[in-house]
Amino acid sequence: MTKRREGDKIIFENLNIMKYKSLGIELAVIAGILVWQIISIAGTKSNFPDSASGNDGIETQLPVGQVSVEANYLPGKSEGDKIAFEVALNTHSVNLNDIDFQKTVVMQVGGKTFASLTAKVSGADHHRSAELIFSMAGVPLKIIFLGTEAVERKEFEFEKLK
Repeated sequence: MTKRREGDKIIFENLNIMKYKSLGIELAVIAGILVWQIISIAGTKSNFPDSASGNDGIETQLPVGQVSVEANYLPGKSEGDKIAFEVALNTHSVNLNDIDFQKTVVMQVGGKTFASLTAKVSGADHHRSAELIFSMAGVPLKIIFLGTEAVERKEFEFEKLK
């Protein structure tokens, strides 16, 4: 048997400490890589289009200038010679309070442009919408957001209404 000396114990303890330090560094590197991956995945935008055909009564256009614009036909609020649409604006970076929906949204049918009869506005700041009532002028039709300093012009085509 080998006789132990006082220094042997210290060397053994130093080797264990080195082993754990190495393991700690490896774990820190792995954790850093995982955090970096999560951040890069969270920052990635979907490549899938955010636009639906106007034939189902809903149409959305991708955000331009960080404001998305959506137009929805409202069959439950359309009756007789009146037709209703909801136009919604959503953002995380632009204050939308100054937008006058009655001035910035029109309906176009056969080259003729029609202003809304009424606009019931809801929401504030970054999320605003309006229910707009127009006189029915036929289909196909376009709902046009004319654009503002904060939001670009958008056109929504509706071939038929359900």
